[in-house]
Amino acid sequence: MMVIWKGWGILGLIIPFLVLVLINSMELNDSIASWINFVGLILSGIAVWSIGKRLNSRKDEVFTSEKTGAQFKLGNQHTLFFIPLQYWAIVYLFTGAITLFK
Repeated sequence: MMVIWKGWGILGLIIPFLVLVLINSMELNDSIASWINFVGLILSGIAVWSIGKRLNSRKDEVFTSEKTGAQFKLGNQHTLFFIPLQYWAIVYLFTGAITLFK
């Protein structure tokens, strides 16, 4: 599998990975492990949403070439698999909810 990101979009994978590795290294008993994973994924979602919104908040600027008249856009683009970073938080929130019902 090939991971594709722009800017700091890779944080959408790094943050949840680090949180889950930290949680699973605690060697918790199985009765509360699903709750702890749920909380970890929810916290990861909140962190990814906050960071993504902050990184992608600057408005795009449109420039026009004087010679060709072509327009192009410059601005922040922090994406993972072509999806803006903050929207990956939704994936982690749903995944966290699914771990409770497993």
